[in-house]
Amino acid sequence: HEGAEVDPKLADRGFMEFKGGETAAIERLNGWMFERDMLRVYKSTRNGMLGADYSSKFSAWLACGCLSPRTVYWSCQRYEKERVSNKSTYWLVFEML
Repeated sequence: HEGAEVDPKLADRGFMEFKGGETAAIERLNGWMFERDMLRVYKSTRNGMLGADYSSKFSAWLACGCLSPRTVYWSCQRYEKERVSNKSTYWLVFEML
């Protein structure tokens, strides 16, 4: 809306720059899943609206074919072997189906 002001403390929490392509998609997947370990808490945070890590944000790359559901699935399987298998790991795959 014209003249609407955004609280600067909130502005950066809701912003995520999406870059197209497979390289960006794989970087997102590895960063979110393995570097920041966000899959561990995915089920409890997935509906959050603010911030880049409240959900996987994979849908744009999946929809455009830049990220394969199989890649997400096998990365999730790797995550479960290396870290933890829990409701969040199940839920990510379940919601993707």
